Amino acid sequence: INRDRSTGLGTVTFKIREGKKVKIRDIRFVGNAHIKAKVLRKQMDTKKWWMFSWLTDTGRFKDDEFQDDLDKLRDFYREHGYLDVEIPEEKIVFSYPKKDSLIIAIAVTEGRQYKVGDITITGNKLHSTALLKRVAALYAKPGAIFAPSKIDKATQRFEDYYGKDGYLDTRVHVTRRPNLKTN
Repeated sequence: INRDRSTGLGTVTFKIREGKKVKIRDIRFVGNAHIKAKVLRKQMDTKKWWMFSWLTDTGRFKDDEFQDDLDKLRDFYREHGYLDVEIPEEKIVFSYPKKDSLIIAIAVTEGRQYKVGDITITGNKLHSTALLKRVAALYAKPGAIFAPSKIDKATQRFEDYYGKDGYLDTRVHVTRRPNLKTN
């Protein structure tokens, strides 16, 4: 920063050293015991460099896209019943085996896989509990892998089911109680 005290103005000069272009050579996962790395890589927009990357605009690291990818991975795990999944950003390792190549290692702590247990319905007066359990079973059957999106669909289905009878203000509240002994 060069300051001119007489005018009160200054000149700021930025010196930028760009370095070499870096290509993503590999994306690895550590700790993924139940879902294969190949399946996890398909969930991501960040891809490794390949012959036609210049055409598909892949193979380069983009921070915003990578952050979105981490969220997609977490959501993907949750949809497969791993509600306790952790992908901490501080455990992601960026290594440079060569000056122009990057390997990304993503640490995953899957946790346990949860399944749908008992479904209890309370507060219903218009429709029987047995009927409402059949409506819920379209999306969330006891013993099935717990997927938040399916629970949300069952909730919407209940509201629609009551809505067809004119109960447009019906709201369904889901309370999830994990059973840590049986998952």
